[in-house]
Amino acid sequence: MHITWEQVHVLKIKRLQNTYVGNPRFKFTCTDESGNKFTATTENNAMFAYAIHSGWEGRNIYATLKHNKKALLSATRSEE
Repeated sequence: MHITWEQVHVLKIKRLQNTYVGNPRFKFTCTDESGNKFTATTENNAMFAYAIHSGWEGRNIYATLKHNKKALLSATRSEE
């Protein structure tokens, strides 16, 4: 597993079932700077998930990605 800080373009955001303690989870469909399409989910119980909204679709964001069998999005912020 390796971790990268990348700028990605968000194509779609889907709300997933909450975690067992009730925190929100999301699945992102994104493209990287090379145009490769991928999906990533938020980590369980990540506090930044409360800031995610549909206004991010169609925008670039910066994301910390944990690359393993399933890409995990661990921190994001909207591009200014």
